Amino acid sequence: SVIVGNTGSAAIGVACALALPWPGLAAALAVGAATLFMLAARALHPPAGGLALASVLVVEQDAGIGLAFALSPVAAESALLVLLAALWNRATGRVYPFRQPDTPDAARAARDAGLTEADLGAILQRLRLASVIGVADFARLLGAVGEILAADRFCAGLTCGSVMTPDPLTVQPDATVAEATRLMLDRGIYSLPVTEPDGRLAGILSQSTLLRLTLGTGGAPDPQRPVREVMTPQVVSVRTDAPLAEALTALAAGGYRAVPVLDGAGRIAGVLTRSDLVATLAHRSGAQT
Repeated sequence: SVIVGNTGSAAIGVACALALPWPGLAAALAVGAATLFMLAARALHPPAGGLALASVLVVEQDAGIGLAFALSPVAAESALLVLLAALWNRATGRVYPFRQPDTPDAARAARDAGLTEADLGAILQRLRLASVIGVADFARLLGAVGEILAADRFCAGLTCGSVMTPDPLTVQPDATVAEATRLMLDRGIYSLPVTEPDGRLAGILSQSTLLRLTLGTGGAPDPQRPVREVMTPQVVSVRTDAPLAEALTALAAGGYRAVPVLDGAGRIAGVLTRSDLVATLAHRSGAQT
């Protein structure tokens, strides 16, 4: 919408300014035509209406400007704007642009929601949202709602404390990297909660952290270095009385293998792993069949 809307509107603005000797009429026609173009192209970008007007004014100021103005600077800088937006959103944990090549097509998502593409299109038309929401995006939205409802049904009545692995292996902040690494290798675990002597969670040490340190320094981290210096202090955790869906969201959204489970005092009571969720799913599926 940004690239197509801006470029098309700029081209329309320049064309109107070159074709009509009356700036006021050219400006009005440019804004109206740009709006119709964006609607027809399904590239509605409201600021582009102002760009159509600005293009008319630019041509009035410099008669030597032609349709190439729509390509440079408009199209080029619009593409740069989108690139920066994509980089910013990915750096902050969001996905932009929303459409991804590996997402299911509209027909499949609509079938999963129990509707046809025609049904979805009719709903959008009835709500007068067809100009801003495509059928494919609407189908993805319904598919996401279905996934949330399915997760809620799966997690109904379960808390994180009822599914977690209790009394997990932990390490204290003053332990050395060598000691923590040996524990992870001996027990075959991917991460270690780091706890204070009173049991409160201080951070977490993962194999991925150790690998990043190794790659960043060109060698293995100092084995005598205390864990508190290399652990991740900001840890995503859940409470024992939290609904299981909360842990499911944390594991899926963050890509974690496990999340610590804390009691009411902030002390670690267990860990909830992907394996725990799979075991719960298998148990519930078996009970239902």
